[in-house]
Amino acid sequence: MGAPHTPRLSGGPCASVEPPWINTTQSLRLPWPDAPGISTNAVTTGLPTPLATATSDQIFDKRGLSYNDPMLTAAFQGAMVTWGYDWTSRTGELPLEIEYVPMLWGLGSTSTWTSDANAAIEAGSRHLLSFNEPDIPAQANLSPDVAAASHILYMNPLSDRAWIGSPAISNGVSDSQTMGIAWLEQFFKACNSSCVVDFVTFHWYSDASQLSDLQSHVENLASIASHKGSTPSGSPNSV
Repeated sequence: MGAPHTPRLSGGPCASVEPPWINTTQSLRLPWPDAPGISTNAVTTGLPTPLATATSDQIFDKRGLSYNDPMLTAAFQGAMVTWGYDWTSRTGELPLEIEYVPMLWGLGSTSTWTSDANAAIEAGSRHLLSFNEPDIPAQANLSPDVAAASHILYMNPLSDRAWIGSPAISNGVSDSQTMGIAWLEQFFKACNSSCVVDFVTFHWYSDASQLSDLQSHVENLASIASHKGSTPSGSPNSV
């Protein structure tokens, strides 16, 4: 079991900048001890191949893509893109170097989630994404209480096979740049230390001139993550 580490921006699906707007998804690896069997050098036990042979740096490569057509990802070969997602739990063929990351978009996507996620893991997926912008009515639109109960039901059972992301909060669609933060805090409270979360996922939308706001947002999320949960010996991260 490794020592606790400082939260850091560890990557995220859909990292793209198109002036004058920033539209990006990022994630923060939680500042807790490494998951069972995972050291800072290599995985030794507790998680299946390919996690069993991957270093921690490989597990959290930063550059990823969001896409609607997997064929479009071929344009990014050689661009150090290592993973991608398409807001669903199943996808077409991706280049071998790109890890597909399934997402449980919302409660309307649960019927095939477990089978799809297990199939993706068998094919090499090492990460799973929870609900898409549950803090926005036009997206997953879930209360923190419902999201927590559903995360426990659908995400926790897969935590011994892949790294689990938090619901992906937003900062946009309102006058408040921090609208998702309050939702995430309520989600963690509703979890009552029972939700397995290995990294915090968030979406950011703003004018490209507001990079300082993005920095503050990341710092706020890192502070929230640093106060959530602890990892008992031999058990996964839970919040």
